[in-house]
Amino acid sequence: MNMSKRTRTPDPNDLVTHAVPGSSMRDTPQFVEIPGARRKQQLKLWGLVGFLLVIFAVAVVLPVATADAATEEKLTFFAVVGATILAVVLVLALIVLLISIYMRGKQAAAIVLRPGATAFITQRTPELLAVLKAIGIDQPRLGLQPAVTVGPEGIELWGPRRAGRPRVTVRWGDIAYVHPDHFVIFNGRRSFPVLTMQVVHKGSGHLLEMPLPISGRNGRAFARIGRANALLGAFARYADVG
Repeated sequence: MNMSKRTRTPDPNDLVTHAVPGSSMRDTPQFVEIPGARRKQQLKLWGLVGFLLVIFAVAVVLPVATADAATEEKLTFFAVVGATILAVVLVLALIVLLISIYMRGKQAAAIVLRPGATAFITQRTPELLAVLKAIGIDQPRLGLQPAVTVGPEGIELWGPRRAGRPRVTVRWGDIAYVHPDHFVIFNGRRSFPVLTMQVVHKGSGHLLEMPLPISGRNGRAFARIGRANALLGAFARYADVG
């Protein structure tokens, strides 16, 4: 999955112009709704529902309604088709459920090792890996969707649930500030904007933006405004927000 970033160059002067850690979130920047993003999500959902209804109607309802005589063989065929469609839907629902359980488990496992921290799921992106490499962390084993904890130890990225320790730790002393932003993700077929926490790293001697796209609690979709701003509040306990 490729990501292209909305243009923004960190300004070294920002080091002295943003808010003090722990200040009221009313005094700091906040995530704002990406224009049209929620409507696009709703259209995709209703489009999927409509597609399934059309398939069901074509495969089952229409043949039964137009049949001159509902023979036992026809009824058996339509019952098999209907059962197959239902089975596919149930399998997809089970996959979604298992993904949700796994993603919540990753966050819970990290919290067990970092009590009091805040956890969320992010995306391993080329931009994130490039920044990590620039600060001396080359090819960390993060997986496609690593868990992130925000706590006194710093910003930590976790790999598999059984790893027992974070794969990446970025100390607060190496962070100039964080700011709410968004990326435009391109998955090869379409692009869509994603609320993203930009962590501006200063430890290498110059400012580097480390993007952390924010996934929903279940890791299946990306976070909405309320979730993103709650996480921004967690970052604001330890770092400037600018």
